[in-house]
Amino acid sequence: QVHVNSVVFLGAATLFACFLLLLSSVLWALIGYLRVRPYYQFFICHHKQHAQAQARWLKIQLHAQTGRSVFIDSDDLTELDILFDIVKRNVRTLIAYASRELLMRPWCAGELTTALASRVGLVFVSSPSFVEPTEEQLDDLENYIDWAGCPLVRYGILPQDISEAYRELLDPCGPAKRVDMDTESASGTRLSKMARGVLAACTARLATDLKATRSHGLMSAFVSGDEASDGTRRPAALVARPDTVVISSLPGCDESSAAAGVLVSNIQADLLAFARNGAVLLADAQYHGQPIDDVVANARAIVVLLSPGTLASQAQLRVIVNAAQLQGRDAEDTGLEAPPRSIVPVALPGFVFPGPDYYLEPFAMAWGEASRGAAHRVKLFFRSIAVQLATGASDEVLRAQSRLVMMRVEARASKGQEMMGANSSGSIALALFNPAPLSAVAEAASAEDCSPKGSATGDTSPGTGLASDAEAEFECMEVPWLQDNV
Repeated sequence: QVHVNSVVFLGAATLFACFLLLLSSVLWALIGYLRVRPYYQFFICHHKQHAQAQARWLKIQLHAQTGRSVFIDSDDLTELDILFDIVKRNVRTLIAYASRELLMRPWCAGELTTALASRVGLVFVSSPSFVEPTEEQLDDLENYIDWAGCPLVRYGILPQDISEAYRELLDPCGPAKRVDMDTESASGTRLSKMARGVLAACTARLATDLKATRSHGLMSAFVSGDEASDGTRRPAALVARPDTVVISSLPGCDESSAAAGVLVSNIQADLLAFARNGAVLLADAQYHGQPIDDVVANARAIVVLLSPGTLASQAQLRVIVNAAQLQGRDAEDTGLEAPPRSIVPVALPGFVFPGPDYYLEPFAMAWGEASRGAAHRVKLFFRSIAVQLATGASDEVLRAQSRLVMMRVEARASKGQEMMGANSSGSIALALFNPAPLSAVAEAASAEDCSPKGSATGDTSPGTGLASDAEAEFECMEVPWLQDNV
C-alpha cells in the first residue's frame, strides 16, 4: 500500500511539474510577443522627397527634449516586411508629418492605417504644403495613391481600409491630435513652434517643462529675441561679431532650414571649440536694416547650403558673391597660398550645379553692369568641391558628412587664426530672424568696371562645381545688391 501511494504521489508531482513548465513556457512566449524590442516612443511617418531633413531635425528635437527613442526609417528600418509590425506593436506615438504628398505614398498609407487600427497614439502635423484630399479622391484611392512597388494587399491592407483611416485621421474630432504649422512665420520659427506643438500634443508634462525652459538644446537655433506677452518672439538684432561661423541656407525653405539645424547639431561641440562666438544662421534673416554684410565680413568661416532654389535666391547669391570677394581680399592681404577664411559649399539633395547658360539670363539682368564681376565670383565659389549632406541618409552617414564640413572649415580657417579677432562667449550663438520682403533689400549701388587681368576666362562645369584653371581675376571694390527681377 505504501509503494502504491508513493507511485501515485510521484506521478502527480511529475504531471504538476510538467504543467507548470508548459504554463511558464506559454507565459514566457506571450511576454516575448507583447514586449517586442526595440520599443519606440515616437515614430515619424514622412515623405522623404519633401521632408527628409525636417523629419531628421524633428527626431533630434524629440530625443533631445525627452531622451526617448525615435523611429525614422533611414536609421531603424532594415526590412520592409516588418514595418507594419513595428507600428502595430513597437510604437507608442506615431507622428504623421504631412508634407504635400504624404497621403499619396503607399507605405505611409499603410503605416497610418495600421496605427489607427492598432489604436496607436497619433499626432498629425500639417505643413504649409499639405493639401487635404477631397471626398472624390478619398473614394478613388486607386488613382490618388501611387501604388508602384507597394502591394499593400499582401499585408492585409485594402483601399477601403485606407479610405476609412484617412477620414478618421482628418476628422477634427478624431483620435489624432493635430498640429498646424504657422504659415506666416519664417521657416526656422515655424519649425521651432512645430516641435514644441508636437511635444505638447504628446504629454501635458512635456508642455509644462517646455514653458519653464524658453529655449533648450537645438531649439535655440530657430528661436531668438525677446518673448512677447502673446508668447511669440520678436526678431533679435543681428550683431556682427568676429570669430563666428556663418551658415547660409535658402530663406523661407523649411527643408533647407532643417538641414542647417541638423548640420549644427552634429558639429556644435567642434564649432564652439573652433569659433568662440559659435554659429550664426542667416536663414530667414531680416536683411532690411540688419548688417548682414558686416556679419559675413567678420565671419571666420562661411558655410553655404546649396538647395534647389539657391541659384534663384537673392539672399544666398549675395552671400556667395560677398564671400568670394572677401576670400580674394584675404589672399591679397595675407599673401598666403590658401586664404585663411573658409568658404565651404555644402550640396543638399536636389541641387544642380550651374552651367554656362546660367550666367546669361536672368543673371546678367539681375546684376546689370556688375554682372561680369559677380559671375566671376560665383564661378570662383564653385571651384571648391562641395561637401554632400545627404539628409535622407542614416545618422552615421550624416555625422560623417557633417564632420567633413567641419574639417573643411578648420583646415583653411586655421591659417588665419591669428589675424581674426576673437570675442569670448560661454555658449553657442545661433540666430534666426523673420523674413523681410526681398524688395526691401534692393538698393541702388554702382560698381567700378571689372576688367580682367588676363585674357583667359573660366567656365563652370555643371554637376561638378569646378572651373578651369585659366580663370581670369577681376578687381571690383564693391558688389551691389541683387535686383528684384532674379
